Amino acid sequence: PLSIIHNGCLPLLGLLQGHGLYCRCSTGVHEETSSRAENLKSMTGQSPSSGELPSLVLTPNPKQFKASGKALRLPITLALTCRGVAPDSPGLRDLSAALRSSHGVVLLPASPALPTVILEVKQLSGLPKREAYRLSITPQELRITGSDAAGVYFGAQTLCQILRQCPAPRQVPTLEITDWPDFPIRAAHLTLFRYENQRPSLPFWEGLIERVAAAGKLNTLIIQVDWMMAYRSRPELGQTTAFLPEELAWLCALGKSRHIAMVPHLQCLSHQYFLVRKGHPDWLVHPESETYRPETPGLRATLRDAMAELYTVFGRLPEGSPVGTGSPPIHLGFDEVGSLPTRAGLSESEIYLRHLQELASDARKIGFPQVGIWPDMLARYEPATQGRKLLGRLPKGTLLFPWDYKDRNDFSTLLQPLVGQGFPIWPTGSAKYQRDNLGKLARHARRLGADALVGSCWNSWAPMLVDTVARPLSGLLLAGEFGWSADADKPLSAPLRSLAYDPMARVRELLTGLSPIDPG
Repeated sequence: PLSIIHNGCLPLLGLLQGHGLYCRCSTGVHEETSSRAENLKSMTGQSPSSGELPSLVLTPNPKQFKASGKALRLPITLALTCRGVAPDSPGLRDLSAALRSSHGVVLLPASPALPTVILEVKQLSGLPKREAYRLSITPQELRITGSDAAGVYFGAQTLCQILRQCPAPRQVPTLEITDWPDFPIRAAHLTLFRYENQRPSLPFWEGLIERVAAAGKLNTLIIQVDWMMAYRSRPELGQTTAFLPEELAWLCALGKSRHIAMVPHLQCLSHQYFLVRKGHPDWLVHPESETYRPETPGLRATLRDAMAELYTVFGRLPEGSPVGTGSPPIHLGFDEVGSLPTRAGLSESEIYLRHLQELASDARKIGFPQVGIWPDMLARYEPATQGRKLLGRLPKGTLLFPWDYKDRNDFSTLLQPLVGQGFPIWPTGSAKYQRDNLGKLARHARRLGADALVGSCWNSWAPMLVDTVARPLSGLLLAGEFGWSADADKPLSAPLRSLAYDPMARVRELLTGLSPIDPG
């Protein structure tokens, strides 16, 4: 038998092992052998002699977790088998990077001489057809079985978390995790940072998608764009430091590759302190208002052009997305509207509804299948039934985002008037104001049968440093945490106390080395 002395060149070592060569590390710390029997012997399943097994903290918390209390020692190379999973998928890339960076283990093409990492798409009996997965670590193999490609991806994210929490090199716990989400749609609503003369950092937003959204197992991001894109058809709407359309298109493609539906939000009618005030201040109801006059000549055409550019930039939904097929919906805002000047006998609610119907019609002609709104004005215009009588006037299929950011034990007033009225409901909370808000809202929404949970990360106002945006951005993790496991059967009180981690500290850790603002 041929003996090779190497100096830690792991890919070369794996290649030599794959050809049946006996390889010895020149440092004398470990040895790897060529036969599968010898490799499996190194994955003993015995408790490690150095240190205890790690106390794992996983986000979101898995529904079923079985640990043997033993650990196995990984060989320096593992063989990869993919069944129904693309060999260049982001989940596989993340897993390969975690094995290499945390344990010095290299994945190689399938070989009978090596223990195996198996990633496969296969329906799991008794589990949902979307996003469910089973992860097992045994002396024979590391296996992730997903009910679909997204399930494999989320299972890979869990395994990455486990690998990074194992302090002893190449020692991992033997375990089995079976997991699936409670809410089909787990979303975060994010605003592109709206500071004049400060350019948002593209790497920071890539980190939000690749690190934070992945850790939270989110599958939808709603991006409020407003004036932070350089509209080519309407350059007066975008500020000089806005993202280029190509940059936003890249972020949307990145999200799609990670099974995240990217949904645009163009704020209409209200909160126009940036979009219209910047380009057309004369369209506002009065100089100090944040609401524009819907009947203003040229306004509808301007918003239609902006929507058309967003349609091109945001592209199509990921395959198998619970949000739908084809193009995403578009969120139009319509919340907290100021006083609207009445005209020709039309009430404020009638002006509101007509403008919404006009923009929804334009959106459908562009290609957006649905529009979404914050529905708080319905109850304000028609308080007797909390806006229920006005629901029939909304465009067909309108997505409703009822929002409440307070720490309540009862969200019935918010949600009950909208349930069973023929409109999809995406209840929305926030971690910025009351940290237990999202957990309590999730449990209540789950009991009422909602299909979505949204964490709104109002990240526009604090100075743009990771430390100061950690609190609002912790909504990404918490929307994923409680959207994945709502614990609807548990009391509503203080759900954050059940978490084994600090969401803000976790966000800071995940975004280490990234700045929200482009220093250039």
